[in-house]
Amino acid sequence: MTDIILENKLITLNSAYSQKLNDTMNSSVLFNFKGILVEEDDIINSNICVMNAQIPVSFYTINANNNIIGTDIGNVVIPVGNYNFNSLAPVVVSAFLTQISVGITFTISKITGLITFTFVSGIANTYFNFNNSYKIFGFLPNVNYPYVGSARPSLFPINLLGVKKLSILSQKLQIGSYSSVNTGLGITLSTIPVDQPAFGMISYVNTIELNKAVLQTRYIDQIDISIADEDNNLVDFNGLDWNITLVLENVRKLSDVIISKFDKLLTKPEIPVSLTTNPLLSGDRNPGGEGPRNPGGEGPRNPSLSKNVKDLELLNA
Repeated sequence: MTDIILENKLITLNSAYSQKLNDTMNSSVLFNFKGILVEEDDIINSNICVMNAQIPVSFYTINANNNIIGTDIGNVVIPVGNYNFNSLAPVVVSAFLTQISVGITFTISKITGLITFTFVSGIANTYFNFNNSYKIFGFLPNVNYPYVGSARPSLFPINLLGVKKLSILSQKLQIGSYSSVNTGLGITLSTIPVDQPAFGMISYVNTIELNKAVLQTRYIDQIDISIADEDNNLVDFNGLDWNITLVLENVRKLSDVIISKFDKLLTKPEIPVSLTTNPLLSGDRNPGGEGPRNPGGEGPRNPSLSKNVKDLELLNA
């Protein structure tokens, strides 16, 4: 069996001190380092994992990835933000009226969660498509939906849950992972559930040893980090920064020189100490003055000190 040692390096990342690749979205950044990992003969392999992360929930339920309702006379763009149905309904009605001059009502069934767009005024032959926002409003993508009479009910309940999971991605670390989003070899370093409300903070701590990923590279001078939602869209942190701590683990082969030194240390014989060479151990008079030996007879003042004492040596490096 090969003798190995584990070497851990802590890498702390703060997006405020990164090269930002998508401006204030802060979800695609680059960190420049020097010599975090170099090729060495005794390194068998290297692993990396996310140790902890502090991430603000500053991204919105409705954002640039899901805020467009298409029609045959133009697109309706819903302002980004965090909504429930009560706050969303008047915004949708206003957007239809001001952007394409179509009057609608926007209602929800409290029993099923299905929503209904009802035509009120404007061009009557308008159809809808939800290629960008189908998951929010409960429709299918790539389908043009005409009115049924004067109304268009949704197929599924409205979904205002927002982002439920964050994926920490890195291209330069060259790790191997798989995702059902693209079914191919991925670059996901870790996934973090969004378990805090809007404008709170996710505090993630890795407690599972299995979360380590094997590096496919032997050199690291840069670390890129991307943070995406469950659909692999980069999230928008709206200018707020995050912190992630990584642990780089190098599995090293223990050299024969070090093994030999340890073996010598473990097999070094005990060396007895002569009691006659040390007056403190032999029971002679007290150093520095007269005085009797142990009361009651000859012998050392403390019999337990007459035992052999191990010679403590420092192994020469």
